[in-house]
Amino acid sequence: MIPWFVWLMPAAFVALGGVFALEAVGLRRQGRAYARWPVASGRILGTRRDVELVENNDDRRDGRRHEQYDTFFGATVSYAYQVAGRDYRSTRLYAGRPVLSGSPKIAEATMAKYPPGASVSVFYNPANPAEAMLEPLNFENAKVALIAAIGFGGCGLLALLLMSQMSVT
Repeated sequence: MIPWFVWLMPAAFVALGGVFALEAVGLRRQGRAYARWPVASGRILGTRRDVELVENNDDRRDGRRHEQYDTFFGATVSYAYQVAGRDYRSTRLYAGRPVLSGSPKIAEATMAKYPPGASVSVFYNPANPAEAMLEPLNFENAKVALIAAIGFGGCGLLALLLMSQMSVT
């Protein structure tokens, strides 16, 4: 018989998977709602590649600490637009937080998509025109949340299934 508290970890993984699934659904809903916002003409002011170093230290068997950093890349796109005669600037591309990648190619592709001086369609919030984005139907964040939901939820369900089989025998 498996003690009750051992079931908590896989149950927590299933719950976390559910949270990520709800986040994915919410981001998709937000994106569809943002796509219905009014559109203004805008112009790309500039782009830059962002680099983020994330510390990934590892303790070696010999007791010495091995410092290591993982590098992640993103792109910032600055654009200007005008609503009701008032000028605005933004860097937001889509709903949610920017998605970083381990490959600089994705950031470079985003930068190539928005060359400085290019005309763009800017979706803006009619209640707050300072809130705007270029790609309301870009679901990169939702994809990441869905992958996390499948990973955590699937591992938790698999562990619960295996544990239930062990407790029966």
